[in-house]
Amino acid sequence: MALLLTPMAMAAEDVNGKEALVTLTTGEGTSQVKPSDTGAKDMRASLPGRQVRVATIAIDRYGGRNKAEHEKKLRLALEHLETAGRQGVDLACLPEEFAGTVPETIPGPIVEAVAALAKKYHMYVVCPIAEQANEGHQYNTAVLLDRSGRVQGLYREVFVWWGENLHPGPDGVPVFDTDFGRIAILGCFDTNFDEVWQQAERKGAELVVWAGGYGGGLPLNGYAMLHNYYIVSAGWGNMIDILGKNIDAIEKPRDKQFIATLDLDRTLVHKDFTKEKVDKLLREHPGEVGEEQPLDMENWYLLRSLKPGIRARDLCKQYQIETLREYRQRSREQINDGLKRLAQGLAAEGRLMELEGRPNDAADSYLTAIRLGVATSKGGLLIDSLVGIAIEAIGTSYLEKLALTLNAKQCRQAAAVLETCEAGREPMPTVLARERTWSRRAYGFKWQIARLVMFKSLR
Repeated sequence: MALLLTPMAMAAEDVNGKEALVTLTTGEGTSQVKPSDTGAKDMRASLPGRQVRVATIAIDRYGGRNKAEHEKKLRLALEHLETAGRQGVDLACLPEEFAGTVPETIPGPIVEAVAALAKKYHMYVVCPIAEQANEGHQYNTAVLLDRSGRVQGLYREVFVWWGENLHPGPDGVPVFDTDFGRIAILGCFDTNFDEVWQQAERKGAELVVWAGGYGGGLPLNGYAMLHNYYIVSAGWGNMIDILGKNIDAIEKPRDKQFIATLDLDRTLVHKDFTKEKVDKLLREHPGEVGEEQPLDMENWYLLRSLKPGIRARDLCKQYQIETLREYRQRSREQINDGLKRLAQGLAAEGRLMELEGRPNDAADSYLTAIRLGVATSKGGLLIDSLVGIAIEAIGTSYLEKLALTLNAKQCRQAAAVLETCEAGREPMPTVLARERTWSRRAYGFKWQIARLVMFKSLR
């Protein structure tokens, strides 16, 4: 039985504030249901791909300067959650410290009030608060509540803004497995630091909620494009797809609330070594999976499901096709491992020369490993520096043991090589500055496109 959730029917509450109905089309005819019914969420599971309905509630950060303003802001947030729940969303996102900056424990009054609506409407909610932790520290924390209203996890902002006077989060970037996919949450000032966004990608996040207090703008588009996940912003309500493009198909059931249905099954594949496999997949599954749009300049495929019950991601696994993210991560690991193996080979060669009574030749082999480590670090990014340090350490550890057996002339020669290596070493501030510059430039031309799209959408 085919199921179709008619998009236009899910626009908003009606003029009387009641819940708008959804038209359900099946092989047996049409009927109307409420979006908040569990069946409406079950119907999305029968649509092509892996659909998730997300609401971002852009009611600004801070909850007022006194108790009355705090209560007013909390009521506003709860009214928005009622609206989002009646629209049948799977995930609702609030902005940071939306109900005030006075720290509270978890659970506390704000979390408990929001959790009641998460349970009522069977939806996940990102609920940011100022947290008073048990160990005495205070954090800028986003709480993830599951469909039963329970606390599934926390994200404590890693890069806190200087004026917040809060403790940096000690746990890095966690990811959370939901019934629709894997998500991560990042905070306001995190938008300035690529490493947390990269950590979300490496841990497999498919959607990142940015619980910021302002628009975020072009950096968010850049991160979405670089790391190929959706970004949902609670600052100004903007949502961005895996290509870094602003999503235009957004519903607005009330002022400052934005809802979109996202397909987390859309799959990017690099064309390197995959053309025959992808051609075979598309040839053997006509009308089930298709190429969404040509991405020849990027050398990518963008695949998506065309038929209910079929998922492009599952078929890629079946045909042993790596996703773009898997290919990129494997390449990074293999390149780094290859350099390490080369250094280990040099160390093994040097050790063999030692056993043969050739300490001078052994020292040369260890010094070559050290030069390789320094060369790997030089001119690269932070990851290159870390790999270079590991390679250099292999040569250094063996040379240190051998040094006791070298004569004075051999020691002077080794010292000269080490001095040359040290002179060529880049200070860490230089490496970090290059990392930041690369992060900005890597967005390149697509940033300019994102700017044009954004300005055009605001007209």
